[in-house]
Amino acid sequence: MKLLRVGVLEEDEVYRRGVMEVLNEDGCVCIDLGGDREMSAEAAYAEDSLDVVVVCSRSLNERPFKCPVVVLATPELASEEKGRAASTVMATLPHEGLTSQQLLAGVRAAAAGLEVES
Repeated sequence: MKLLRVGVLEEDEVYRRGVMEVLNEDGCVCIDLGGDREMSAEAAYAEDSLDVVVVCSRSLNERPFKCPVVVLATPELASEEKGRAASTVMATLPHEGLTSQQLLAGVRAAAAGLEVES
């Protein structure tokens, strides 16, 4: 399986760490894109080489991404992501109740150019 470089932009630290751990266990290289704090210089440099970004719907329009995006949709924003995103949203997954299998499938599909809707 191809090694994927995955950026993660999530405000909630505990949730962000959980997402990154699931992806790391599957062999992905995760880059923390900041969430509720400043993005590191390393993350800013790495952003151009990402295969996929996983982003919370609340942070979706903080900046555009060149690579495919997997949105973790909060219930109140679930139907709005694709219409308002400046990036290419390839997968929309539930923020609440997300399983590790859904996350991995969404990230792998997005990296392969497939669209996913949950």
